[in-house]
Amino acid sequence: MTRAELIRMFVLNSFCDDYEDIEQIMEHTGEVGPKCGLTISREDIIQALRELIDLRYARAWDLTQPKREPTKEYQGMPTPEEIGPLDPWFFRTSEGLSSSTPLSTDRLWNENGKSPRGLDLTGSVGETRGANPNVYA
Repeated sequence: MTRAELIRMFVLNSFCDDYEDIEQIMEHTGEVGPKCGLTISREDIIQALRELIDLRYARAWDLTQPKREPTKEYQGMPTPEEIGPLDPWFFRTSEGLSSSTPLSTDRLWNENGKSPRGLDLTGSVGETRGANPNVYA
């Protein structure tokens, strides 16, 4: 599993059960990332969200509309200018839910707790490499 894949997994897991905004996603990844030796930036999260939306695993929503107005779905990933602390909100699709792995960071480390199992944390987000099927062995 690459760094980018791990970040995408963390981001997707952050909103599999409820709509979340960028601040809530950053809070979640800020808790789980360091357990794997990762510092996850806002740019990493935005790139992961873009990839999740492109994969049709997530959608972005404008939930700032008054209750009497219909909820607006963004067409694709919002532009950087459209991303604020409380808007947009992200939620998984049914495809995203079926691809999501319930996350326990404890499973990512080997028996002695020192080195990651099957993880290549060197690449940047957006960089693809072959996934290791033994990461959860």
